[in-house]
Order: sequence, then C-alpha cells, then structure tokens
Amino acid sequence: MFIHCSIASIYWLPFNSQDFSLPSTNTPDHKQSDTKPAPYGFWRTFVIVLCGHLGVRPAHKRVEDFQRANGVHVFAVAVMYFVLVIIGLIVLVNVVAG
Repeated sequence: MFIHCSIASIYWLPFNSQDFSLPSTNTPDHKQSDTKPAPYGFWRTFVIVLCGHLGVRPAHKRVEDFQRANGVHVFAVAVMYFVLVIIGLIVLVNVVAG
C-alpha cells in the first residue's frame, strides 16, 4: 500500500494556512524582550567581585552578573583586588613580625 501526499493535497485539509494560524508573538500580549539589560559599571563590577570572593552572591545573581558584566572591568577589578590582597598580606606580616 502506497500513500501519496503532496503539497497540493495539504491545502485541501480543513486547517490550511488560510483558515488556521498560530497566534502572533508580536501582539501586545506577547512582548518580546529584544533589549539586553544595561551592562554594569566599574564600581558595580567591583562590588560583584568582592561579593564573589566572600561567597555571599546567590546563584541566580551570579548568572545575571556573567551576562551583564564587562570583561575588561572584571579583569581590571581582579588585578586591583589581587594587588590589594598582596599589599594587605605584606602589611600584616610586617605588623606581626615587627
């Protein structure tokens, strides 16, 4: 038994493209979010890195941070934070040893 189906036979179905259509996603009920959230500034990124180091950042906020943070800002803050930690350790050792 061989069943033949062609494009022309689809138009004879009761739900062809003229009678049946899916709801449009561009209606006011279905607002599309094409705009990305604004990227974080330098100081906001600084706070995010500090919170990340302390481990007090919730997981859902961490995901948002990765999407919004500027990579250059994260790198700059990480370098500054590293330098501050090293200086703090040097000062601590000098105070304890001296």
